[in-house]
Amino acid sequence: MRAVKEDPSVPEAHYELSRYFRRIENPQEEKTALSNTVRLLESMPAPTNRRIGMLVEALVRGGEGFAEAGEFITAEDMYSRAIQRYERALGLGQLRKSAAYGKAYANLADILFFQRDDLDGALSLYEKAKDSEYITADTYYKQGYIHYRRERWEKALENFYRAGLDSDESPYLLYSTGNTLFQREDYFAAQGYYSRLEDRLKFELERLALVEPQARASHGEIVDLLMRTQNNLGVSLYRIGNRMGDARRRAGAMAQFTESSRYYDALERDPKTMIRPETKNLGYLNLDFILHPQRGIDLSIYPDLAKEMKFPKD
Repeated sequence: MRAVKEDPSVPEAHYELSRYFRRIENPQEEKTALSNTVRLLESMPAPTNRRIGMLVEALVRGGEGFAEAGEFITAEDMYSRAIQRYERALGLGQLRKSAAYGKAYANLADILFFQRDDLDGALSLYEKAKDSEYITADTYYKQGYIHYRRERWEKALENFYRAGLDSDESPYLLYSTGNTLFQREDYFAAQGYYSRLEDRLKFELERLALVEPQARASHGEIVDLLMRTQNNLGVSLYRIGNRMGDARRRAGAMAQFTESSRYYDALERDPKTMIRPETKNLGYLNLDFILHPQRGIDLSIYPDLAKEMKFPKD
């Protein structure tokens, strides 16, 4: 602060202040310091290589602040400016590829991914971030999600595998991997992932003194994912049972469908009147199909994936 008072035209002082304000969790002052840093550096006719790198980092961090505040248009503009300065500096040999700069691509990709559902544009930017050595378990997962949506099962599976190497075993990652294996018709492997996920979610429920899926979002998240998992596990078991002529697996599938319906009932039943929902989940419909087969109808899984693997979401 004394340095800024002595000479407010020195961008380094504002940049270090921004880092200090982030450390003490003062986002408004951090935003101001970053704004001063960017303004000063962009006004310089011939900044040093070090200052160009500082400008790119300041633009990235400034964009993150606006994104956290929900101001995505401003954040997108700052990320785009960071990328332009970075790519120009690379072309001139002023900067080397670095994860600190490559993060600009990933952050811009997140806006396309979450706010616009521009999956192809986001994937291209995630690849550029990776080329600049910025890659995380989350970006691997998002790339896997995009490949899954485009029905590129092998690429999706590869990215989900990489996402699991450097992160805790996320329930959403287990679910996504299981679904991808199912789409490849690798029902044995899919069953393994669904079973692991079922055990994990039941353990999460057992840790709760009172399960309130309608009153508490985190409880509802567990029950909803468990309901979907048990249905998908049931379909996998039934497909395996048909391949092997194994009546026990088919019976196990029916049990899973019944449990899936029970959890759906817990999610949707009116807590005051205890009236059951008029709608039915796939577990109920799949069980009905087994008991009353109809031409043109087959067992179905819940195919949709979560866009991020963070669990719980809140």
